[in-house]
Amino acid sequence: VSYPACLPAGIEENSSGFDFQMHNLGKNDWKFITEPSGRSLEIFDALGQIILKENLQSRESIINLNRFLAGVYFVKISNHKNSYAVKKIFLSQ
Repeated sequence: VSYPACLPAGIEENSSGFDFQMHNLGKNDWKFITEPSGRSLEIFDALGQIILKENLQSRESIINLNRFLAGVYFVKISNHKNSYAVKKIFLSQ
């Protein structure tokens, strides 16, 4: 029996139709780059709970994540056609 590679809480790190870039700008400021704009961003904790949800109105968005505890989180960016991409993000204090 084989199982698909899943992250905690059954969140899979993959993409279905597009990808995005994310860059740490120092401490917990992150830049997210998507093509095109008009996508939604969700950040999940290790339990799979949504802790942040924002609509991205431009190709490049900078989001400060200082209000969250150090740990591993998952970033999901999706469009209106149900395509999405999920990546891990590591926050430190």
